[in-house]
Amino acid sequence: MSALLKERVAARLLSVQDERILVLRLGLEDGYCYTLDETASLMHRSPETVRCRQHLALRKAIKDLHFFKAFRDYAHLVHLPRGVTYYLYKYSEYIDTF
Repeated sequence: MSALLKERVAARLLSVQDERILVLRLGLEDGYCYTLDETASLMHRSPETVRCRQHLALRKAIKDLHFFKAFRDYAHLVHLPRGVTYYLYKYSEYIDTF
């Protein structure tokens, strides 16, 4: 997952700040999925700003089939926060038809 996020940053499809938010929220750094408040505190942003950036970043990233499948597999291994898993449920019916 970390490699996929770094690829997206390199391709300028994802900002460094958005990557950091997703890394913290998905627990890719240390295995702990940070809450919105914890992430906001670490990044010196408001929780609403973090939630909005997370929403936009995942909405863009999830449209990539390769990212979606890796994200779905990762979600089976790690208990992700509800706000993050929303995208799996929202897009799973659409993507599984391909």
